[in-house]
Amino acid sequence: MVEERLHTNILLQLIYSIDAHSQSAELLHKSLPVFMKKLNCFLAAVYKIEADGLREMVIYPKSVRQQAIWAELQGFLESYHQNPDLISPGETEIDGKVFYLYKIEQYGYLLLGKKTYLDYSFKYELRHVVDMLARTIRQILREVELRETQQKLREKTRLLRTVVDNLPVSVYTKDMHGRKTLANKKELEILGVETEELALGRQDSEFYDERFLQPASMMDSIVLEEGIPIMDEELEYKPGRFGIISKLPMMNERGEVIGLLGITIDNTESRLREQELSLLKNLINDSSDAVQVADEAGRMIYVNTEASQRLGISTGEVQKYHVKDFEPLFRNEGAWQQHIEELKKGRPLTIYSQNSNLVTKRTFPVEVSVKYVTIAGNGYVVAISRDITERRNYELQLQEAKQKAEAANQAKSLFLANMSHEIRTPLNAVIGFSQLLDDTDLDDEQHEYVSNVISSSRNLLGIINDVLDFSKIEAGKLELDPVQTSLRAIVTEVMDILAYQAQQSSNTLLLNLQPGLPATIIADSLRLKQVLINLLGNANKFTHRGTVELRIDGEPVKGSNRWRYSFFVHDNGIGISKENQKKLFRAFTQADNSTTRKFGGTGLGLIISNMLIQKMGGSIQLISEPDQGSTFFFHVEFEAELQKSPLPASIPGISDVLLLMKNESERAIMERILSSVQVKARGFDSVGSFMKSELPENETWQMVFLGTEDQVYGNRKELDAFSTVLPESTVVCLIVNPLSDFVKADRALRDRFPLVLKLNRPFHPDTVLEKLGHAYLQHSEKSGTESAKAENGAKMRPLFSSFKRRISERHPVILIVEDVELNMMLVTTLISKLLPEAKLLKAYNADEALGYAQAGLIDLILMDVHLPGADGVEITGQIRRLNHTNANTPIVALTAGIVKEEQQRCLNAGMNDYITKPIKTPELIRVLKSYLKKVYM
Repeated sequence: MVEERLHTNILLQLIYSIDAHSQSAELLHKSLPVFMKKLNCFLAAVYKIEADGLREMVIYPKSVRQQAIWAELQGFLESYHQNPDLISPGETEIDGKVFYLYKIEQYGYLLLGKKTYLDYSFKYELRHVVDMLARTIRQILREVELRETQQKLREKTRLLRTVVDNLPVSVYTKDMHGRKTLANKKELEILGVETEELALGRQDSEFYDERFLQPASMMDSIVLEEGIPIMDEELEYKPGRFGIISKLPMMNERGEVIGLLGITIDNTESRLREQELSLLKNLINDSSDAVQVADEAGRMIYVNTEASQRLGISTGEVQKYHVKDFEPLFRNEGAWQQHIEELKKGRPLTIYSQNSNLVTKRTFPVEVSVKYVTIAGNGYVVAISRDITERRNYELQLQEAKQKAEAANQAKSLFLANMSHEIRTPLNAVIGFSQLLDDTDLDDEQHEYVSNVISSSRNLLGIINDVLDFSKIEAGKLELDPVQTSLRAIVTEVMDILAYQAQQSSNTLLLNLQPGLPATIIADSLRLKQVLINLLGNANKFTHRGTVELRIDGEPVKGSNRWRYSFFVHDNGIGISKENQKKLFRAFTQADNSTTRKFGGTGLGLIISNMLIQKMGGSIQLISEPDQGSTFFFHVEFEAELQKSPLPASIPGISDVLLLMKNESERAIMERILSSVQVKARGFDSVGSFMKSELPENETWQMVFLGTEDQVYGNRKELDAFSTVLPESTVVCLIVNPLSDFVKADRALRDRFPLVLKLNRPFHPDTVLEKLGHAYLQHSEKSGTESAKAENGAKMRPLFSSFKRRISERHPVILIVEDVELNMMLVTTLISKLLPEAKLLKAYNADEALGYAQAGLIDLILMDVHLPGADGVEITGQIRRLNHTNANTPIVALTAGIVKEEQQRCLNAGMNDYITKPIKTPELIRVLKSYLKKVYM
């Protein structure tokens, strides 16, 4: 008994300790195990009564939940709780253990578990201790609730401050001395400081000029001294900035003013908008155009002064009227609504009519523009009526002037046409008879006189043509005549015409044509040539001992069969200043008047060329600097036909080429062409530079391009050394000017190289590829004849030369199907050497091949496997299905595929044999002998 009371005293001390340190509810959790241990309890738990039942707050030890007695113990707790009339403590025995349940007033229950019974009197005395525990718990709960309330208050304060800081208006507070006690972000922007600490405790005088400070100080005095709030006062608070300012007194619980709350809403933008709106309204109201606005129902909303005068109503009474009061058309049922629906489709309506001003008594023509607009969800019809009297008068004058100009232009065109005919007739006679006279026996002086007459007559004829063309274009009478034409033919003809002029000026004429461009275009070839000749002629005229280059690039236009061609004419002549460039496209002028006297010309050529290009859909442009040369360029689109592959993938047997060319631009053009067919090129400006360079020992060239201007031809020793450096089979291509003497160079090279070819300047990509083809044939013949000497002798000789034809009147017919022009040339050349009498048919695609197969008798077909569209295998199948003798004609595949699957595919398709590319002469001989024996005895 004494020991248990001692334990009770300990519990009381713990409770007092908790009460003394009630700032922490956690002390209860720490005290309960001590209490349980002192009373020799094996279980202690505290439960709180809540709306939905009992909530376990503390239990020691927690492991009791896993014991067998737990479910029965919970039943005891629930039954006691359900019966509020039971006396505390409740008592029960479970599995030899005693459990006591004490009620904690206004809170819950304390559950204790002991292995022995408590003393009877102590059991009830312990209730007082529990009551003290209940008071302690309630105290703790109040303090916890207070802390939670304070925390929520702090959170609400932070939230409120966040809201205030992010308001789009300025918010601040001041104490009774006018010092800032709070300032949100917008207020800090106005004050011009970054943090609130820099604003707190400071007065307005530290931030504002005296001019803006005085009215603000007066407002502060009224609020702080008299407690009167000031609302929505507009002030200029900073230069050019206006605000709506409100200031409210802040009071304590005794009703005393302790400060003020200020709010500033910046209205500078809205003020400016109001001013703009007022200005716009005045402009509309004072406009000479009549402006009227009606709503969707047809009620008049607004008219300006001019409209009110025309309608005869005052602007203040406008809303009394309806549109039908002024427009009889809208008095018909549904007419106004139908009008609205048409306007809603977004198509503004323009009406030409007559108006009268009832004030000035004047009637005049008007143009009325009607439009439907939506403002703030409401629809309105705006009608603007403009007096077009002056415009009508001007249009009549313009029409009259136009008719006179057209009549004058027609007369001019007729005059020029007649004069052109009248001048051309005698001029043609002058030129013709002068040429006849020039062919007679004349001495040198007479020949010179006649040549001058012919030259001057042709110049005069050119001027007449220019004037007539200009007149036609100006009058809109000149029309383009686009037809299918060859771009190569156009360029070749232009270059041939300019070649002599370039040589006379000591200029190098270059053609830089993008390899692989479509061969056929739809264009007015005559006018395109006229433009190019004019641009190249000008470039040559103003360049001396320089370079004139025509560059043509192209790219396909997506989604069409058109190509966009870019033409560039570049020279490194005298150039044109920025000031003179502005005069270039004016008729009968040149960039510099002095050039007219020095170089001649009417100044019409360039403007005619630009007009022609504009009719083609482009425009001539210029890049130029004085003494740096000029580049004229334009872009036009043409329909193009790309029927077959324009370029071979590579040149068989030709992989490395040496370029010995003095002109760097010419070398660059050649390298561009060669790279398009996977041929590597190495360039030097002369043989001498090449010989002085450090050459790799294993580097070989199958071909050399060499200019006639090189100094090596007069140096036998250097030429001999040059020829020994190159392989014996190297082919030399001599690049020559068409009118120059190249015999000496040609003779010197032929003495040292097995094959010397000639390439005229300016060279075309196709011409270069043809020369590469000749070089390939040279290498092919050499390798072929060396391997077939035993059968055919040292040279390639015609086959069947010792046999008599079975049918003497008929020659063998061979069809060659090949889409690459270079490959076609190689095959036809080889066959022509082997069978000179053979008739060779050329087909570049499936349609052409099938056309030949369905016509005359064919003895042999050489079929390329890879063709655009239907390939060789498909074409073979179609030929085999023909109801024609040629269905059984031998077909030999020409294929670059050396794998067994490719060869077998050809045989499975009905082909009789195959030859692999590059074609070897012995293989071709074998095929011809095998399949043409039936033609010969």
